[in-house]
Amino acid sequence: MTDGPNQTPPPAGQYGRPEHPGRPEPDATLVPGGSPGKGRGGLSHGTRMALAVVAAVAMVAGTTVAGVLLTGGDGGEPAVAAPGGDDEENGGAEGDGEDVLGGGEEPEETDEEDAEDRGSDPRGSTGPPADPVVDDWQVQALPARDLAYDVPPGEEWEVVNAESYVEWRPVIINDDGEEEELLYVVRGGAVFEGGVCGANSSRGVIGITGSRGSSGTEEAARSNALEYARAVYDPTFTGELVISDPEPFTNDHGFEGHISVGELTGFDLKEGQDPECYATDATVVSVAYLDSSHDVQVWLAILDADVEGELDEETLDTITGSLRLLSRAD
Repeated sequence: MTDGPNQTPPPAGQYGRPEHPGRPEPDATLVPGGSPGKGRGGLSHGTRMALAVVAAVAMVAGTTVAGVLLTGGDGGEPAVAAPGGDDEENGGAEGDGEDVLGGGEEPEETDEEDAEDRGSDPRGSTGPPADPVVDDWQVQALPARDLAYDVPPGEEWEVVNAESYVEWRPVIINDDGEEEELLYVVRGGAVFEGGVCGANSSRGVIGITGSRGSSGTEEAARSNALEYARAVYDPTFTGELVISDPEPFTNDHGFEGHISVGELTGFDLKEGQDPECYATDATVVSVAYLDSSHDVQVWLAILDADVEGELDEETLDTITGSLRLLSRAD
């Protein structure tokens, strides 16, 4: 294994995931339905590259999967969004740039465009789009991405408004040597153990993103595992990231795609974060699939690893086993 963005595939476990135990932490921001970060989309290839190869100045919401949850509709505002920590400047180690980030979703340009898409798509119905396939679990469904999945019941899990965005805004040094804020988002989210280390913290965030520019599900699975691991947890490259080779993924619901897992270890906490609570290891599970329009989409589980209360392997396997296309739902 090597430091920075180089990846050496670890031994694969079930579904092609590395056998390393643990999960990554998600600090995020929840944003209401519509378009997050209007005017910030369309990042250049050079800008994406900068996140992969430059020792950056980081301003992510935190390290225990915290972020900003931008809520919309009637979903309300949950207590927590994704992994992360305080908005502090933080230096990091350089990667060698052999592998570039590329493949995260670029948010829609306008709320009207999103609404128009839903209005012309029968999957955009306002009624319940899916029932859970796991007995007594909660269902999350995002018709715009043609996907549903289940998460456990109880207070540990919050299924947020499907059209709300969870967003992370890491700040990097771009090709011109200037600070630039990037934008990473997911929709159709579920939050695990929100508020575990205080405001804007959790033990995990699950969500769905697009993958513009990917040639297929193999590339999308790997690139999104890489991008979200760094963007959410360690944009300053203080830890070691290992990305598994994408493996074919199927389950009992006829869902097909590719899976890749990022295992990030030993990244630095931000100033003021309690090492007794915040994670320094993380796991990002990236499952890329084709929707009914043959567009590449990506389901992500962004999870704290090697901490008390982390998501266990059996539960994660049941969640991934519940993935199904709404266009093929029973």
